[in-house]
Amino acid sequence: MTEEMAGLWPELQRRLQRRTFRNWTVANGDLDTQFDVVGVRSDRIEVTSTGIRGAPRKITRSDFENVARLWPDYRERRIKRQAIRDIVELGLHHHPSAPA
Repeated sequence: MTEEMAGLWPELQRRLQRRTFRNWTVANGDLDTQFDVVGVRSDRIEVTSTGIRGAPRKITRSDFENVARLWPDYRERRIKRQAIRDIVELGLHHHPSAPA
């Protein structure tokens, strides 16, 4: 996955520049909350989210790699959202149309 992500990471960073996404879960679809990309760095993406106070959360390239590995199983309901949260501890959801 790391080699694959090496090619995808720059494109992901470009697409996520200063964007807002509606939170989404496989069980419930679009939610009434959202998250905003507030920073894109060489090694991480920084986000804020509805209902989460404090400094922006930092999602590392490694976090994206781990979620990308689990994402197909999550989308097919073979694993629960908690499995992804356990790895990244974000409580944020990636809309299926967003780059992953």
